[in-house]
Amino acid sequence: MKPLKLFTTLFLTSSFTLHAYDLSHLQDTGLVCETNKTVRTTLTKGIKDPDTNYEKFERKLSEYDDTWFEDMLFYSVDMFIPDEMIRSIKDVMENRQDEGFGDQIEKVPKTLANDSYNAVLTTAYYYMQDMGRITERVWKKQACNPEFFAYDISIEPKAPLLALQDCDPIARGVTKNGVVLPFNENFPNALYPYAAKPDGCSAEGLQDLYDQSNDISNDDQWLKNACNRHDECYYTKGTTAKACNSKFIVEVIDACNHIKAEDTVKYLGMKNAFCGMKGFMVATGANACARRYFAHAQKKQSAYDLWVQRYEKAYREAKQQEKGQ
Repeated sequence: MKPLKLFTTLFLTSSFTLHAYDLSHLQDTGLVCETNKTVRTTLTKGIKDPDTNYEKFERKLSEYDDTWFEDMLFYSVDMFIPDEMIRSIKDVMENRQDEGFGDQIEKVPKTLANDSYNAVLTTAYYYMQDMGRITERVWKKQACNPEFFAYDISIEPKAPLLALQDCDPIARGVTKNGVVLPFNENFPNALYPYAAKPDGCSAEGLQDLYDQSNDISNDDQWLKNACNRHDECYYTKGTTAKACNSKFIVEVIDACNHIKAEDTVKYLGMKNAFCGMKGFMVATGANACARRYFAHAQKKQSAYDLWVQRYEKAYREAKQQEKGQ
């Protein structure tokens, strides 16, 4: 299994009451908020399933849910059908317009070069994504082990904090209804509306190499924005792992368009190529065990959404009682 593990590392690289610990002693009731330290995040909309004939055909070519032999046979046929290339060019061009790169007339040569580079890497990635789905059943028990999550209602905040302000150290975001959420030990890294706030780029088994590369090039400042959107996608209801990863590969490589034109000329395009390969590396790492990690994120998000609903209900009831006194 050692060669397989090495290959994996390198390439696939609400009816409850509120109770539990009391946070009231941690709250500074005399706090005056001068700056808003808690990000008010807009809920990301789920990605709608495509319904055009081509997109239905493309999905059919990428399902790979049969036996290993049948999937490999179909994959050998799929290699001669240019659906991945067509799809990558379409995704790259659409993302270029969405990000505003298509409006930078003075950067047309660099943008077109980056588009071509992006399309090549994205096409390769889509083929790898299909192969990853086929081989996942072989190695997932050895490599795909997201941390176990089970919601423990006994460690919920036991009472709503009516005086909590969004700049309080224990505040974890403001809901769309204006309720400031407190820290919940079940979600130590939560920031509304997500059960876990984005934390930049990670590269699975190649994380040390990625961190070292940041000392050579400053492109992580752009790559991490695409990585953060990818994290948010995993924690957004109505998405799929494949949709999140397919969008991620395009966005993370397209982020290299932020490199200045003079730097592109100065370094003969090497800085752009280096940035693109880093983006390809983190996107490939995200594709490893994608469905299992995605399912873990969705499970955690569902529990988080239920807790937010319960907390808001308890908050409103406590507010009404406070007014009636």
